Amino acid sequence: MKFYYSTLVVALVLPALTMAAHWKSPFLKSWKEAQDECADYLRLTDETVERYEKHGYPDEHSTHKLIHCILVTVNAWNEDTGVKDYVIKNFFYPSPSDTCYVNRTHECLCETVSPLPRHSQLKRAHKSFLCYYRNYGNIVSEGQFVPYSDEEREENFERTYAIVNVPRCSLEEIAKGNALEVKEFPEIAFTYTVRTGFYEPENGVHRDRVFTNFGIPEILSEKTSCCEASVRQQYCEEPARVFQTFKQCYASFLPTLGTAQEVAKELLEKPVPSPPCTSCGGPAPCKSCPHSIPRHHPRPCYNGQCY
Repeated sequence: MKFYYSTLVVALVLPALTMAAHWKSPFLKSWKEAQDECADYLRLTDETVERYEKHGYPDEHSTHKLIHCILVTVNAWNEDTGVKDYVIKNFFYPSPSDTCYVNRTHECLCETVSPLPRHSQLKRAHKSFLCYYRNYGNIVSEGQFVPYSDEEREENFERTYAIVNVPRCSLEEIAKGNALEVKEFPEIAFTYTVRTGFYEPENGVHRDRVFTNFGIPEILSEKTSCCEASVRQQYCEEPARVFQTFKQCYASFLPTLGTAQEVAKELLEKPVPSPPCTSCGGPAPCKSCPHSIPRHHPRPCYNGQCY
């Protein structure tokens, strides 16, 4: 967790629809942008990268490092399980007349990647990429949605709790696993999904992005699509619409509630400053007040000062 909101106080409140109108995903990146970024990290010249492209990314150690970096940068690689098919395929466009590209790609992965030792990450990444590069389709030029890491999703939840100004008692309920019963959770759901680009009030859930982030087949199922359409007909106002969409259609298989619970637990473990009051929730006594104020006239007081 990189951000610390000890008081969970909102610093800036924007109208919900204004937020949606001005939101722009910071996680769209093209293959070329990722390649240029990694070339800078690895100190590769433009001429070197052009040579790699011209020769189909040859079997060289520096090429292995470049491809591994790109896959990590677009979050299409897992050091334990290898390439994420549901992410990397977004960067390729298959020919409409090709009906065998999926089978060819998977056969290539089984034949060329599976036999490699698990610790040979650079070679495994390079071979995996070549399977898609040679079998799946052409690299697309448009930017694609880059999945959030677990840490980034936690940071987004922590920021969301601060924006919504979730009180400690509600955080305690979320930490117990009762998020869906917390009165602030509709606002939490709306703010979080709009901030992350998973939801647009006008169009509903951005299902292809959610799938790219989690790779769970149920996200793209007909059942989920019908569920969302039904909820959008029943609920016309936000945040009830997005809350019910999540609760009825997605909560059972997405890890979102677990992330919300873990972040709430971490926030509750952080120290909370003592309130500037003589008693919890009460104002501090005034130390001095102008003599012109009537003796029994009530005056607002904060932190020992009269106003």
